[in-house]
Amino acid sequence: MKKRLLCAVVLLTMVWCTATAFAAADVNPLSDVPAGHWAYKSLDKLVKAGIIDGYKGKFNGGKTLTRYEMAKVIAKAMGKAEKAGSDVQMELDKLSKAFPEELDNILIRLDEMERLNSDKVRMKDSEIRLRYESTKQSRDGVHTQSIRDKYYIRTTLAFHGEINKDWDYVLKFRGENEFDTSGADASSDSLLNQGYIKGPLGPTTVSIGKWYFGPMDTLFSDNYAKGLKVHFRSDQLRGNVYYANHVSKGRKIDYADDSGNYILSGGTLSYVKSRFVGTELTYKVRPDTTLEGYYFKMDVPGLVADTTSAKYWGISLAHELSNDFKLTGYYMKSDAKSDNTTHLIKLSYKEAKKTRPGSYCYYIEHGKKEIFATYETGSIRDENKDYHSQRVTRFGIDYVPFRNTIWENYVDVGKATDNSGVKEVFIASSLYFYF
Repeated sequence: MKKRLLCAVVLLTMVWCTATAFAAADVNPLSDVPAGHWAYKSLDKLVKAGIIDGYKGKFNGGKTLTRYEMAKVIAKAMGKAEKAGSDVQMELDKLSKAFPEELDNILIRLDEMERLNSDKVRMKDSEIRLRYESTKQSRDGVHTQSIRDKYYIRTTLAFHGEINKDWDYVLKFRGENEFDTSGADASSDSLLNQGYIKGPLGPTTVSIGKWYFGPMDTLFSDNYAKGLKVHFRSDQLRGNVYYANHVSKGRKIDYADDSGNYILSGGTLSYVKSRFVGTELTYKVRPDTTLEGYYFKMDVPGLVADTTSAKYWGISLAHELSNDFKLTGYYMKSDAKSDNTTHLIKLSYKEAKKTRPGSYCYYIEHGKKEIFATYETGSIRDENKDYHSQRVTRFGIDYVPFRNTIWENYVDVGKATDNSGVKEVFIASSLYFYF
């Protein structure tokens, strides 16, 4: 797709100049564009903003514009858009989606230049999270229990450093406290959240150490693994291959009784270690449709009484129905025991972006969740439940109150599928600050 340079840049200028203005030209910035030319003022503003720089002092308006050149102009505009209004940022988002591969290449080069010109160690990707959650359960319409409302504050400090021009290292420290308690009753956890080195190996990127692990954001929930990760990508396909260990706190399941209830071992929580190998893939079927999938084999001591290993697989398909609506379907399954299938469908409206204050997303998700469809060592979530499958509906709202924040809220309304009459309502609200 090619367009004339003059028309493309002037179109971008019309968008840009609704948000910001620059001083009037004192001298002719481009020798082949006279002061009386209809595009002179727009080009003058773009030159002064550093978005275009011409060709040896000339604009060459009749020259054919390549996709890469247009992407370079968009990249420069994006870099200047911090104070732009939401309408301008929306237009830049649309333009960026039209040139995804070219922008990736440009931004990678800019990031490399920034890295080489910066200090050896720098802080980025850090965050503070404030979270509230509450659970209430009933049976046959009668309230049975409320799990105490919980308030958490979690801080993550991330440090990125350079080993050489190819290899980097990342260290992330995380501390979490339940701040509605104090003294000996206060719960807290502080640890090295992530620590790994990464660099190129042939056409792939290798990460060695401890890193975040969350295929489709559903198989694991906010979990981490230690080992080897190999990342690869092409124009339409990207993915990871894993060989690693996962460690989490939980109680092992001892056995299933005659009624099919899973009996958990007593005592305090202990660390349970599992080894896994597998892959996750993301395929861009077309610009508005994305297919994701994963397959993992887990070796888990004491997963259930009669097995020490299980296989997990899943698939999701996301399709943009329009500029505002997106439909996503999920299917997950395992052979870890019965109650091993989950299927969900999600409809979302708009998108909340931390760089766009005032942006928001509404969504609704509905489906059936079974306890062994996804992996959770020791089935810790089964502790306070006498059912293992539920139909659940989630209502969610995400909102960006100001730049570099996201406020995430959702309510889960679930009903057990085993005719026990158990219903559960879970409420969660999290406010993230990124720095």
